[in-house]
Amino acid sequence: MYRSSLTQLCRYLGRGYSTTVKTVETGVVERSLNKVTLLGRVGRDAELRGQGANPVALFPLATSETFRVKRDSEEDELKQRTSWHRINVFKPGLRDSVFTYCKKGSRVLVTGRINYSEYFNDSDQKIMSTNIIADDVIFVGSEPKLSDSDLQYEG
Repeated sequence: MYRSSLTQLCRYLGRGYSTTVKTVETGVVERSLNKVTLLGRVGRDAELRGQGANPVALFPLATSETFRVKRDSEEDELKQRTSWHRINVFKPGLRDSVFTYCKKGSRVLVTGRINYSEYFNDSDQKIMSTNIIADDVIFVGSEPKLSDSDLQYEG
């Protein structure tokens, strides 16, 4: 018996990933998927925050995209836009590896899920925060020899 294409796609994407199963009033089971894959360079050495049973390793990750800007009188100009992502690692074994080996300028592949949260700071202002909760971090290649001016994290 053949399944619908959407059902097959959902089953394929749902294997091994965090999915939420929700029963709605009609009795139909609904699946959702929250998955992020990023390949980029680490903005600064990973740091460990929190004490006790559940510390977290944190590091910023830079991803960039290159695009062309058309100029009337000149040749096309290449521009590059960099986006910064906050990566959080909670898994104990992965957290320790990231804290030990994740250094500024390292190239890493991060898979995980996106998390939006909000909190109030000391002056009662609402702060919105977007983080990537890492399920896996893969170190790609060796650590480059970059100077401090080559990769600047502002955050």
